[in-house]
Amino acid sequence: MNKNVLIVAGILVVVLGGGIAGTAYIAAGSKTVSIDKAQIEAPVITLSSTQPGLLRHTYVTVGQRIPAGTVVAQVGVELIKATQGGLVLSARTDLGSALTPQDAVVTMIDPSLLRVVGQVQEDKGLADINVGDVATFTVDAFGSKKFDGVVDEVSPSS
Repeated sequence: MNKNVLIVAGILVVVLGGGIAGTAYIAAGSKTVSIDKAQIEAPVITLSSTQPGLLRHTYVTVGQRIPAGTVVAQVGVELIKATQGGLVLSARTDLGSALTPQDAVVTMIDPSLLRVVGQVQEDKGLADINVGDVATFTVDAFGSKKFDGVVDEVSPSS
């Protein structure tokens, strides 16, 4: 009986001690970078016709996610296809208007390329920020709602 009690006590000490040590390790090794008023950026993909013509039809709507190869519009007899998948930001709906190859018919972004760009004041721990750190940020368009991310780059310029 005494031997069993000692074994159970030993296991509890190891488990509790390991838990406390693990928690202390995680707390010491993980810090959160806070970024206020961050900006969201992504490369914009512009889709247009190769020849001048009249806008005959638009097949997508703003906010729609489309896969690569989707026909997004028709200008003259040309069907305009998405070169890659993404999220539609704008789509011309003024059917019958004359367009040139310089006129964007649809603009979109690839959501996987979204980045949050934020600034941290030098006196707020800028020197302590490293790639891989957890970051929380707010974006003006969403009020005070907080989002989480991971630092993937720290610019060498201030």
